[in-house]
Amino acid sequence: MRAKYRMLAVAATMGLGAVQPALASTIEITLPGETEVGDIDATYDCGDFTLEAHYINSGDVSLATLAWQEQFAVASEVISGSGARYAAGPYIWWVKGDTATLYDSFKGPDDPGIACKTTTP
Repeated sequence: MRAKYRMLAVAATMGLGAVQPALASTIEITLPGETEVGDIDATYDCGDFTLEAHYINSGDVSLATLAWQEQFAVASEVISGSGARYAAGPYIWWVKGDTATLYDSFKGPDDPGIACKTTTP
């Protein structure tokens, strides 16, 4: 029996200082074998904005949904020397312990990124 994971993908908009869902749809991913699915929610303070992350882990499959300001991304974990690094389009989300950095590759290789710190235990 194959494990299935359903996640609610939400396009986010900014409203009253918080991310508000504007459009929702369901994504279903069929995973090989008897893989268990675990998920974790985390909120990050990134200085000028808050980023909401939802991590989905199942064997070799690790995804993260990221919602901040007027942005929403579904990112896949990619190779990292340390921590967990996720990529989605031009964005890199690199998590190490209770800190993370959001990079925008359109800003070039010298971009220092935006430092974030988790506000959830």
